[in-house]
Amino acid sequence: ELKQAMRQEMEKNRNCHDRQRIRFLISEGTQRLRDLDQMLDMQGHSQ
Repeated sequence: ELKQAMRQEMEKNRNCHDRQRIRFLISEGTQRLRDLDQMLDMQGHSQ
């Protein structure tokens, strides 16, 4: 499910050439991964 969501985001922004938009997408994606990691930690999953 996570891989599918990542693939969809990449396809949706495939033709983006705006550096500022790309930086935003990367930081947003990184934050979403941190949130997911934190949620998994709270559920008792370890890395």
